[in-house]
Amino acid sequence: MSNRCPDCEHFVSLEISEEDEFHTDPEIDDEGNINAEFRLLLNCAECGGEMKESAVEFYVEPMEEIQEHINKYVPGVDDESDHEFEVECTSSFVGERYSGDSKIPRRFRKKFYVIDLEFGVRCETHPTWPGYSVAVTKEVRASDMEDIN
Repeated sequence: MSNRCPDCEHFVSLEISEEDEFHTDPEIDDEGNINAEFRLLLNCAECGGEMKESAVEFYVEPMEEIQEHINKYVPGVDDESDHEFEVECTSSFVGERYSGDSKIPRRFRKKFYVIDLEFGVRCETHPTWPGYSVAVTKEVRASDMEDIN
């Protein structure tokens, strides 16, 4: 598809939507693995109509802090050996970058959208544990995004 907007019938540039959101809330399992899906959306610069999207999967393996916390309590011995972890996205940023030499005009270089997310993890069973945060980054090639219409 060209960058012709089906709503306003103009050939337009695309801009990153302000309404980037998770399809699913981030989830964490008993071992501390974090799973989340982020929806990257590009809108028409003229009318704001949705034109392209990409669903980006995030998977984060457990950090050292969470393994130490889990190993601190022995199952069957400690009453508080079960852990109820909570995870939330504390910050998100979507930007763009171009590959290659900056002397080459942008139209001849590959464009990438960069998604930076930070997750905060805490244990509901042990509220005195300070928890931790982890930052992850993923890139999506602009040419890999799917047309909406």
